[in-house]
Amino acid sequence: MSFPDRPDQGNRANLEVRSLFGWHERMAGPDRMRMRKNGRSERVMTTVTDQLKRPLKDLRVSITDRCNLRCQYCLPGELLGPDFAFSPRKELLSYEEMNTVVAAFVELGVQKVRITEGEPLLRRDVGDLVRLLRKTGPDLDLAMTTNGLMLDDNLLALRQAGLDRLNISLD
Repeated sequence: MSFPDRPDQGNRANLEVRSLFGWHERMAGPDRMRMRKNGRSERVMTTVTDQLKRPLKDLRVSITDRCNLRCQYCLPGELLGPDFAFSPRKELLSYEEMNTVVAAFVELGVQKVRITEGEPLLRRDVGDLVRLLRKTGPDLDLAMTTNGLMLDDNLLALRQAGLDRLNISLD
């Protein structure tokens, strides 16, 4: 998977991509292509499965590592400290890039996408991502996990963009 407009991330990006494709090869198996009687190969739709052969139907999409809280289990201040450096914004995937990845997983049978990690509502115009994902998968179950602190400003826009469900963490 190549995103030509992304800045060079060195070996880390290559490891991530190789890891994804290696995982796909192990999980999906060799049945992705088959030969027709006329000698041409055709693509066979496969479902990604885990090691127990259960189909992958849910996908979590982490859109930021930033959060407006310091929960003990997530961003403990004593471990990360006040000078902790979050990922630079230019290293985060754009909404279009996230949509491309989700679209690939939808083709492999994913039915539910949960937008999560950090506090998703800290990411600017998150409704645009929801709208893109809804267009990509009209039948997708789109959900989001949030701490709820920014819902006053975002709830209506998220619903209008096509978000189905919201999980509010109250810890």
